[in-house]
Amino acid sequence: NKQDELKKSIQDLQSKLELAISRKFKGVRLTVYGSCLSGLALQGSHDVDVSIYIPEMYELKQKFDDGINSAKSFEKQMTNIVFRVKNCLQYCRSESFDDLFAITRARVPVLKGRDINACNPYSPDGSLSFDLCFLNDIAVVNSSLLREYSLVDNRVRMLMLAVKSFAKKNNIASAAGGTLSSYTWLNLVIFYLQCIGFLPNLQCRELMKQHDWHPDPGENPWHCINGLETYYLPTETMAKGGIWKQPD
Repeated sequence: NKQDELKKSIQDLQSKLELAISRKFKGVRLTVYGSCLSGLALQGSHDVDVSIYIPEMYELKQKFDDGINSAKSFEKQMTNIVFRVKNCLQYCRSESFDDLFAITRARVPVLKGRDINACNPYSPDGSLSFDLCFLNDIAVVNSSLLREYSLVDNRVRMLMLAVKSFAKKNNIASAAGGTLSSYTWLNLVIFYLQCIGFLPNLQCRELMKQHDWHPDPGENPWHCINGLETYYLPTETMAKGGIWKQPD
């Protein structure tokens, strides 16, 4: 079906991006996030958000955070890396990437583009648009957490998609447009369901303790991003424990 074809297109896109960029940057890691990771994409939605990890970039950020590099120097070096990545895609052998556009003066630098040979079933020409985001690992964890909550009960996922669809259709789901982002709307759904006891707080340390589950940032880098505690109790672990119960 179309969703399976789209999933393959996204996986192929990630592989092509990683292959092209890794020729110039060692240790690069690409991770799909957003609705493609959370599983909360609306039917026909096909833009792909990709977080890119480049060791060199994180070393620069650490030096900036430690006061070693000035803001001006940091911005210049970051911009240089973004455009080097752009060149990797622009001149790669596959010639698969088009409409490349770098946005460097932003909280999260972004390289926008399009894979013209993606075989995307939802696009008339088969292309697949993507946003390659730098220094944005926190977004991967946020998307993963949304997915975990949607897996607690299928009715949760249905409500999240209904609210997201409503917000999109009424043009109130754009942070850039002065309204709430889709991500914020989904968080409000989670908060409401927690308030009425229909969802647990997966970030509750007491709940983790009850399930004898412990974070391990040393083994799992996703448990601590930018000095923030980003771990949560996996839904599967909670379900097996049988400690938290939904109200009757």
